[in-house]
Amino acid sequence: TNAMAAIQAYETVAATESELAPLRIVSFENDLDSLRLAAKNPFYFAQMRHAAPHAILKSGDWKNQSETITWRLLEGDCAETMQRAPLPELIFFDPFSYKTNPSLWSLAFFKSMYALCQKETTTLFTYSASTGIRAALLVAGFHVALGCGVGPKESTTVALTQRAALDKRYQLLSGEWLARWERSDSQFPPLLADSEKALFRDLLRAHPQFRSDHERR
Repeated sequence: TNAMAAIQAYETVAATESELAPLRIVSFENDLDSLRLAAKNPFYFAQMRHAAPHAILKSGDWKNQSETITWRLLEGDCAETMQRAPLPELIFFDPFSYKTNPSLWSLAFFKSMYALCQKETTTLFTYSASTGIRAALLVAGFHVALGCGVGPKESTTVALTQRAALDKRYQLLSGEWLARWERSDSQFPPLLADSEKALFRDLLRAHPQFRSDHERR
């Protein structure tokens, strides 16, 4: 759904703009059953009324006629396959929730993701507004900002590498958020051992995002 939203947005703009940078999408998935089900029922899934997802199911690759858009699927465990993927400018982070898929929301996973893109201008968008998940992204190295509300959620989350954080369009979490985190019952991400929590607290409190906020005040 995220990939098709990006493709359709690009196609809409391309209808009136002649010079656009190419769009390159890489998707990660270890279970295609839901996509197969959607492909059989396009009446209920508008994003399936397009050639791209059907080509992804058939061969794992799709490109439009002008080759300005390409889409590639990497099947398998994302923790492994992302190591051989092109470095991203944008990440749509949309796995199942941390209650059912804790490993992809863990500090260890966010650290490995940040290690890959830390020198890039990379922005990550996720539907989660969890205090523990935002804290994990911060401790992993990202700067973290409020994302726009979606559906019943008042806000989502945007995580940025240091270079991406130079773009001031996003409202970074402030010292007020850190103070709320200190009082929260959900301070930590899944799979964090008790022995790691003291260091986690120290690293979060020392994050440069909050030092800058303190200096401004």
